[in-house]
Amino acid sequence: MTKTKVTEWNAKALLAKSAVALREFSQQVKVESDNQVKKVQYPWPVSTKRKNGKLVKRGKRDIVDTGFLLNSASAPKVFKTKTGAALTITWNAPYSLEVALGGYTLRQGRSDEYTAPSRNYVLKTYREMRSDGSIPFAEFFANSWKNVK
Repeated sequence: MTKTKVTEWNAKALLAKSAVALREFSQQVKVESDNQVKKVQYPWPVSTKRKNGKLVKRGKRDIVDTGFLLNSASAPKVFKTKTGAALTITWNAPYSLEVALGGYTLRQGRSDEYTAPSRNYVLKTYREMRSDGSIPFAEFFANSWKNVK
């Protein structure tokens, strides 16, 4: 981990630098969140036929399906807050929260009901970006501090 020594304290300059670094970091977050949706890692309890006609066996799978969830993600947005800056990515697919949290009941055929498992791609993105156990942005910010103007 890169160490940064603060020799002068200027809160406005620090917040401005953090916002610039967060904008740069946001692109990495978007790439990683897309990767988490595409990655074959989510357990599914039954075989299902996808809308594209493909039969997918039970077991680990991605959550791409028709691509609507993946394509519904907004571009990362960085905006100022009272204490600094924030990063948001919004998934506009109407079922995006249900996919992440799971717990809803699905019916396949006349009598086969099952509960959809959680497929929390947002949490997996956060965990994947923690290379040293820290908050992901902290490491990126420390490494990019000297390059941010």
